[in-house]
Amino acid sequence: MRNIFKIDSYKSEIKDEESYKQLVHDHPENILSEYADEVASESAQKFDGRVFKTVMEDTDEIIYAFYIVSSEFGDLMYRLIEVTQKNIGNEYPVNVEFNTINMENDDRTTCSNSTELREKLEDYFKSDDTGKVFGYLDRLIKIKQYERSKSA
Repeated sequence: MRNIFKIDSYKSEIKDEESYKQLVHDHPENILSEYADEVASESAQKFDGRVFKTVMEDTDEIIYAFYIVSSEFGDLMYRLIEVTQKNIGNEYPVNVEFNTINMENDDRTTCSNSTELREKLEDYFKSDDTGKVFGYLDRLIKIKQYERSKSA
């Protein structure tokens, strides 16, 4: 073996079940996924939450996009939140962008750790802006349902 790469210096230590759970619990993608899992139950199965990951090789960033998706019309999606991990080797800090219907009110912040990220997400999910997004998507679903019933 030639030992060309410094792979050993990048290994994360998972010593036991507890250290594994902590790594998973604190990771930005997993935090978003926890919220995504709640969308269906809290919306009476009308919506799903999905998290998509994009690795930007040229900038060493990872972007996690949180989408609200219509359960009935899979092509009806809204990117609600974007979390950017600025350094592929470190989970934090992350930049968070909260998208709203009125693009003038987009909110951006930086979170230094998982506790800050959870707090910001919790506040945003409970906000009027998020309620407006769900209301807007609900109206679009009703339009699509009406159009489908007319063409049947």
